[in-house]
Parts: sequence; C-alpha cells; structure tokens
Amino acid sequence: NIYSHVNEVLGELIPPQERDDQDAWIDETTMMVSVDIALNFAVPNKMSGGKNFQHYVHQAGAYNRDVGLPPIFYSPNIAMHCADHSCAFASWGQHAHVPTIFESDILYFTRFRNCGDGVMEIIR
Repeated sequence: NIYSHVNEVLGELIPPQERDDQDAWIDETTMMVSVDIALNFAVPNKMSGGKNFQHYVHQAGAYNRDVGLPPIFYSPNIAMHCADHSCAFASWGQHAHVPTIFESDILYFTRFRNCGDGVMEIIR
C-alpha cells in the first residue's frame, strides 16, 4: 500500500494523516476495505454490552488497540511479482475490529506500475 508519494513538481501528494500511534499505518495508507453487509452488525456480541460484531476487513491490517494481537499486525503479503517497472502483490486482509467470530477469507490483489514522469498507476 502507498503511504506517501512525493514528486519534484507537486511535492507530497499523499501526506500522512495527523493521528496518534494507536492506529499507526493502518488508516494512513491507501487501501481497500471489504464489508459483508449481511453480517456487519447482524450478530449479537453479548460480551460488549449488546453491541453487535462488526465485519470490516482491512487490506492494511488490524488496529493497534485490538486485544490479543502484537502491537502492530499488518496484513501479510502472500505473493509478490516484480518486472518491467511494475510490482503486483496479493495480501491477506485482516479484520479491523477484534475480538470477532468472523474469519477473513479475503485476498486483495494490487499492482503498482511506474509509468514514468512521476506517474504511478495503481490497479486493484
């Protein structure tokens, strides 16, 4: 995922957000997010005072505040191929809010290509 892009003509095009370290990098990248609308908030979570389970899968990873995970848990890249000024990645999306009863079965595919003259193509 792209965190920042700087070129000589326009300067920084995708600047970092002003955030605390709690969610460092997770919401500061350009990423895909998947939501199963049928499951999102549809299943009761009795442990959270009646708030239902959420079903958000982030391409970047899980939040730092999520209990039971290491301080930073990024979605792992499971495949990568680079050739001819482009790189393609397959990453395994992670649930943004845990604990949850859901498992992530989502793979994200992204290709970055350097088109020259400061132009980057991103295909998702």
